[in-house]
Amino acid sequence: MNSNITNTLLVGSNGRIGKAICEHLINNNHNVFGIDIKNTKKKHENYIFSNVNITKSAQIDKFFDTNKKINFLNLIYCAYPFNKSWGTKFEKLNFKNLSENITSQLTSQIYFLKNFFNHSIKNKARVKVILFSSIQGLGSPKFEHYKSLNMGTPIEYSATKASVINITKYLAKYYKGYGYNINCISPGGIKDNQNKIFIKRYKKSSLNNGLLDPKDILSTVDFLISNKSKFINGQNIIVDDGWSI
Repeated sequence: MNSNITNTLLVGSNGRIGKAICEHLINNNHNVFGIDIKNTKKKHENYIFSNVNITKSAQIDKFFDTNKKINFLNLIYCAYPFNKSWGTKFEKLNFKNLSENITSQLTSQIYFLKNFFNHSIKNKARVKVILFSSIQGLGSPKFEHYKSLNMGTPIEYSATKASVINITKYLAKYYKGYGYNINCISPGGIKDNQNKIFIKRYKKSSLNNGLLDPKDILSTVDFLISNKSKFINGQNIIVDDGWSI
């Protein structure tokens, strides 16, 4: 890896958004340390992949212990773990599966962040952090978009994504004086071969194009990890083509 360029830690490097960010950063002078449970990216001199299940605290601990000398200047956290019950209708939820999904998405993220900031303090790094929420973390879903379709949006998704926005604000204040920039991006819906009726309904609630391509978020990522955003802290940046207004 090139020792003269920025080290960026990307959690969820194999997801829809993570893949686009990973490729973009590699092509724009970053060493990317990708974390996910599988890797589909070809080898690249500026890319190191670590197979880490972020729902397992021991694996998180091991990652930071193994990489304790690496000076990460950026963290982008866009992981989205869930179990086989994900998407169960509200009235059919059971306690075990609900708890497991909330824990995998929220508890794991908080624990990972705790390790990351401890790591950064030891390395005296002035870091930039981007977390990912969603338009579903801003308010109630537009249930009419899903009417009579075999799809929906689970309540635990809204709960965890709303929490991410407040985690962002909490950490930005908690680390006051450290020189960190900690912000959040809330994307609109991402294209994923959705039902044509849903796509049409979604677009009617947007101002121009409707569903986003993952690449539509890249300019916001670039801005938040650049020095141009040095006075932006604890903020939730909404990228949704006006869906939420």
